[in-house]
Amino acid sequence: ISGGSEWAVVADPVRRISPIFMVLWVFFMCIMIFGVLNILTGLFVDAAMNAAKSDHTAFIREALADEMSITSTLRQSFAKSDTDGSGTLTQDEFDALLGDEEVCAMLDHVGLQVHEASGLFRLLDDDKS
Repeated sequence: ISGGSEWAVVADPVRRISPIFMVLWVFFMCIMIFGVLNILTGLFVDAAMNAAKSDHTAFIREALADEMSITSTLRQSFAKSDTDGSGTLTQDEFDALLGDEEVCAMLDHVGLQVHEASGLFRLLDDDKS
């Protein structure tokens, strides 16, 4: 704001004109410094918010990709467990599937405990096959 000059050198001509102008000049300089610092702070906060938004978007994409991968792997496991080739799982086939540690880990990852999965299977198995 002062162009690199010392404050006393810049303020002295203003002080010689009138002490009132000196007070006004100091007030003006304080307001200008506050404004410049406010703008700089705004720029830093804006950059930080944009970086956080990008991180959040990347996190969501990664979580969705992870969930899609687990869903695909679970579908493949279900298809492999269909030993009779009917396209559906029987209670025995599903119980055998729940004995696989990898399947149990994937179910746990999506928030479904083994006993809950078994209960859900019985609930959805309308023809009791």
